[in-house]
Amino acid sequence: MIVDTQGLLLGVKVLPANITDREGSQQLLKELRQNQPQMKLHLFADGGYKGKWEGWVKTTLGYTVEIVQRSDANTRGYWLPEGQELTEEQINTFRGHRGFMVIKKRWIVERSFA
Repeated sequence: MIVDTQGLLLGVKVLPANITDREGSQQLLKELRQNQPQMKLHLFADGGYKGKWEGWVKTTLGYTVEIVQRSDANTRGYWLPEGQELTEEQINTFRGHRGFMVIKKRWIVERSFA
């Protein structure tokens, strides 16, 4: 699903479960580009779309992309010198310990899903 900044639907595509979100979004964006070539989009996407997908959108479609994610989204662990303990701040970056954080633009598509 792709929505504008008001949460209004621009496009939706239902695909089988063996198609990844990235692959499905590429199909959806290609269709949107074909049907609405005059639209110049600035896309907001979560961290799962970082990397190859982001580059594909920029080079293939000419859209700009902004990856929106928590500052501690990729924290998996810490290397510590022997005998050093984790700080409270470090512990709070692990999933299950993190508090609620408002993430720019993320609520728009989540509200549309709801």
